[in-house]
Amino acid sequence: MTAFGGAAMDGGGTVPPLLTPDATPRGSTVARIAAGFAAAATLISCATFTLGTVLFAPLGVLAARAIARRRGRTLARGAAWLGAVLACFVGVPLVFGLLLTKAPPGTVASVRAAMDSAQTKQKPAQLPDWLERVTRLAPSSEVPRPTRSSPPVPSSPSSAS
Repeated sequence: MTAFGGAAMDGGGTVPPLLTPDATPRGSTVARIAAGFAAAATLISCATFTLGTVLFAPLGVLAARAIARRRGRTLARGAAWLGAVLACFVGVPLVFGLLLTKAPPGTVASVRAAMDSAQTKQKPAQLPDWLERVTRLAPSSEVPRPTRSSPPVPSSPSSAS
C-alpha cells in the first residue's frame, strides 16, 4: 500500500484496482433494498397523515433534477432542497384550497363564528406579579417621556441646492 491508501504498483507499472464493479459487497444490495422499502413505508405513512401534501417534496426534487439536466448540469443538494421547498410552498395551499372548495356551504362562516366566539370568551391575560410591580413603578404611558435627542444633522453642501 502507498502512503495515500492506494495499492502499490506491481512490477509491470500498473496499479491493480482496489474494488472492481464485480467485487461489490453483497450486503450493500440487501441494505439498499431494505432502505428503499423503509423510504416507501415512510412516504406512504406521511402521505396519509398530511393529506398527500408530503408528496410535493419528491415532485419538486424531480422538477429540479429535470431543470438541471436540461441545463447540462448535475443536481446539487441545495437545488434539490430548494425544489422540494418551493413545490411544498405552492402545493400545500393548493391542496387546502381544493379541500376548502369541496367543503359544504357555510363551513367558512361557521369556522369564523367559532373563532369569534372563542376570542370573546377569552379572559384577558393576567400579568405576572413582577411585571405588575415594574409597570407600577414606571411612569404613565399616557405622558410620553422625552427620549435622548441627537443634535440636528447638518445638511451637506451637495444637498443644499
